[in-house]
Amino acid sequence: MEFFGGYKINIMTLDNLKNWIPSGNHSKEISKLIDRRIVVNAFLNALEKINFILREKKIIENSLEEINDINQLEKIEKDFFNDPELYELDLRANSLYKASFNFFIKYKNETYSNQQ
Repeated sequence: MEFFGGYKINIMTLDNLKNWIPSGNHSKEISKLIDRRIVVNAFLNALEKINFILREKKIIENSLEEINDINQLEKIEKDFFNDPELYELDLRANSLYKASFNFFIKYKNETYSNQQ
């Protein structure tokens, strides 16, 4: 729970993504990454940090999970890495944040296109 404007609100996490990973409802490309469990854990940790940064910068309200528009996600990603401080963060992490954001966009693309 966090407080926003004096109200308690539940902050959305990446629960949908975390539930989707073991579901098996994804492409072979994603399955290969998921088979490498350590990679998935690194991606999830990086995505949690990205979510936190985006909330702090008031770019998103709660979570990237709320956004289904791939174009909007790609714009957020571009803006995120155009910030020199965040670009440096990604460089120090050997492009982990960029890879994590790309993984998240692939996840949203697969799950959103399956819902249409």
